[in-house]
Amino acid sequence: MSFGNFQNWSKILIEYSLIFLVISTPLIFSSNTNELFEFPKMLFVYAGSSIIFVSFILDILIQKKVEIRKTILLIPLLLYLASQVISSIISIDPHTSLFGYYSRFNGGLLSQISYVLIFIISISYLTKSSVIKVLNAIVICATIVAIWGIPSHFGIDPTCKLVVGNWSSDCWSIDFDPKLRIFATLGQPNWLAAYLAMVIPVSLSFLLFAKNLPKKIFFLISFVLQYFAFILTNSRAASLGLAIGMVIFFLLLLLAFKKEIKIFFRQNFTYFLVITILLFGITFFFGQRLLGRVKEARQTIAANSQVSQPSTQTALVSQGTESGKIRFIVWRGAVEIFKNYPLIGSGVETFAYSYYNFRPIDHNFTTEWNFLYNKAHNEYLNYLATTGIIGFLSYLTLIGTFLFLTVKYLLKKNENKMINSEKIIIVGLVSGYSTYLIQNFFGFSVVAITLLFFLYMAFAIVLLQKRKEVWELALHSKFGQYLPVLSPIVIAFGFLMIIFTIRIYLADVAFSKGKQYESLGATNLAITKFQDAVRLSPASEPLFLSNLANASAQLATSVEDGQDNLKNVAIDSSTKALIISPQNQTILRQTAETYLYLSFLDPKYADKSIEILNLAQKYAPTDPDIPYQKAIIYNIIGNQVESIESLEESLKLKPDLQKAKDKLAEYQSESNQ
Repeated sequence: MSFGNFQNWSKILIEYSLIFLVISTPLIFSSNTNELFEFPKMLFVYAGSSIIFVSFILDILIQKKVEIRKTILLIPLLLYLASQVISSIISIDPHTSLFGYYSRFNGGLLSQISYVLIFIISISYLTKSSVIKVLNAIVICATIVAIWGIPSHFGIDPTCKLVVGNWSSDCWSIDFDPKLRIFATLGQPNWLAAYLAMVIPVSLSFLLFAKNLPKKIFFLISFVLQYFAFILTNSRAASLGLAIGMVIFFLLLLLAFKKEIKIFFRQNFTYFLVITILLFGITFFFGQRLLGRVKEARQTIAANSQVSQPSTQTALVSQGTESGKIRFIVWRGAVEIFKNYPLIGSGVETFAYSYYNFRPIDHNFTTEWNFLYNKAHNEYLNYLATTGIIGFLSYLTLIGTFLFLTVKYLLKKNENKMINSEKIIIVGLVSGYSTYLIQNFFGFSVVAITLLFFLYMAFAIVLLQKRKEVWELALHSKFGQYLPVLSPIVIAFGFLMIIFTIRIYLADVAFSKGKQYESLGATNLAITKFQDAVRLSPASEPLFLSNLANASAQLATSVEDGQDNLKNVAIDSSTKALIISPQNQTILRQTAETYLYLSFLDPKYADKSIEILNLAQKYAPTDPDIPYQKAIIYNIIGNQVESIESLEESLKLKPDLQKAKDKLAEYQSESNQ
């Protein structure tokens, strides 16, 4: 292939890379990784964006110019990215801000850069016909996801077949029972619902503008299957989002085709009638069935809980705290974070750490008092807390500019008085985009829907412009002579990005295997795998270091041969982990446990364990579990007074903490003897 022909090949490569990306991302999962669903999806987006970016750069080198489609949306987009960069640099945990919260990664600066690059390259290289191709791929993928997930409601799960070799959906725990709420290949019912809610309006728009009967039947079937799967997720936030999104769909349709709407509805009356009957039937029958199953499951869980621990369960615990109440508590914490970091927030993706510092004490009186919240469960408050007013306003400006441009276009008078298929698709895109905005008021973004968030904006920009206008920057005329040298460098850079992604994957696989060995008591094998994870990781992941330290300290207490080496590994690894991620509660508490193990070898390390827990308590002042852990250590080293005081402190924060009550009674009894 000559360099002269690469321009055409680059466009084809970018188009088909996008098609492959939108089809594969929602479907990808891995049973070998620490997190089955989100983590591999994010890595796949990294790989896909790397290929797209390298194709883009090579095309620039060959053409000797940079061409980017003109759109006012680029200004708020770049301001948004700039706010993410600033917040990541001035973060309480720059490592997490760069890579994202471990096991998810979505939302970290690297992921944001990937999405922005995909947007810019998409608007510059895609044509209207290629946009239609990619959107067709999205609809097809959503249909496959629906077909994959629906059988699990009836006890047949393809994921279980791939993971454990059994078709039965019983491979999942009761907390993830797909017979109650399906999640297909998205990993969580709310995430599946959010994804389908974004695609359903687009499927409907394709159904309405399809020109022949086979296509209409295909999109009708796709629409119904997607909606059927959506109902089986039993997601309240996504249901609200889809309901409002569909209202927006028909409202925009009326506004976009004022004079042609009667003809339009007459042509599609049969399909509207079929859809209405099917949707009401599916909603009523399966909605009632699901509500009955969920109610029965909750009663069973509550009964089992009361039987197993009748003396320790409060009414609140046995019945479960209503999710809305918990959300309001978490939202209050998010507002407090914003008040303390008003300009640039605590740092991109650092909510898991900053929330502990401002966690309302009310959280201790819910059934999720000891859950780790790595998101605010409200995308807008999450941005406000982690990126401050600058990040929050840039995010809203991006959304507002996109909606202004698209609605303005839809309200334009049709010059030829014909049904404009591009307008119908944009109606679907804006409606799907709106479901994202609404449901994220009660949730947060994951990889599959964040990818659609940026792509929907790109697709609409391409479709609404009559002709392509570009910003052009010509490179120096002598630049061509360096092409034979620069092109291999760019390709090598692309390979390095792919290798970077592969190393992240392999490191996580080793880490996951290490945790499995550790759970089986094979600590020596766990250490080997944790060391592999540290070695393979392209950036020093503090979680790997912390687990390596903890396992090494455990093994050091039970062996004599190599004990000093294990102790040194434990101290060195835990120190590095805390330097990288100083406010990470998981690492702080694991480090305290590491030094507790080492105290069995040398009592001086018990003081270090208390010191680490004091630091953890500084960053999590309302968490009752930290003073409880301090009490256990004080008791081990024989400091009964401090132990009792720590337990009393724990009970002040959570008076119904039964384990603290039991220990307090035990220690007071020992003290009185």
